[in-house]
Amino acid sequence: MAADTNGINVYKYRYIAVLLSGALGGLGGSVFALTIALNFSGATIVGQGFMSLAAVIFGKWHPLGALGAALFFGFAQSLSIISAGVPFLADVPKVYLIIAPYLLTILALAGFIGRAEAPKANGQPYIKGSR
Repeated sequence: MAADTNGINVYKYRYIAVLLSGALGGLGGSVFALTIALNFSGATIVGQGFMSLAAVIFGKWHPLGALGAALFFGFAQSLSIISAGVPFLADVPKVYLIIAPYLLTILALAGFIGRAEAPKANGQPYIKGSR
């Protein structure tokens, strides 16, 4: 409402944000499928939506916090992929390294963040002139 009061077109910026986030998500998925997984199938990017929501919550709904959480979770994911080339991870069973990013995500959300409240207007459509 404050942005609309200052003359900013709220609908335009919402559409731009949705289009930009979809484009970046698609770009990230294609980079993962073509460079890291080296294939694309229906199960190539399973679980990544959960990780992205967890990164936003772990980052306490702040863009820089979400960036840091995404880098942390991405690092955990990459360790599971390149574990064969890391000497101290070579003897760890592959199944443990595959579940490690998800386990770290659950532990991070359950134990380290405290209370992270979503913005009050999250999920609420903006209607011009209403309160």
